Amino acid sequence: MVSTRARDALSALFFAGLLLAPGAYARAAGPPAPAHLVDLGPAPLADPASLPVAPLAPVSRGIGLVVDTSNRQQVVNLFNTVYTPALAVPGNWNGSTASCNPGTVSPTFGSATVQMINYYRAMTGLPADLSEDVGASA
Repeated sequence: MVSTRARDALSALFFAGLLLAPGAYARAAGPPAPAHLVDLGPAPLADPASLPVAPLAPVSRGIGLVVDTSNRQQVVNLFNTVYTPALAVPGNWNGSTASCNPGTVSPTFGSATVQMINYYRAMTGLPADLSEDVGASA
């Protein structure tokens, strides 16, 4: 059974990439990096005119959860009404590591996980209206 702490830790690790500031991967001062760790420099830029496919138009999305992170009470309320209840949902995993059976978790646990992801997205100012694609989850 996957514990809520493990799910929380995995969610935090997943979204840590969204929270890193530019230059967060900068190398600390010290001896030069080995040749296989040398920075590659900035990514090359593509000329939009040479792209084979027309760029997709942005898709309008709902905003979902919203929080003003400068307002302590709003942050506390969101934590107490969205994040904390999601932690209380049991996973009910029915797989087995011994037999390499991936198993499944309860649909309620899946919904609670999406709720936690939307919480993290709201806290970072991203649209927090994600929903689970059950077909892709299988």
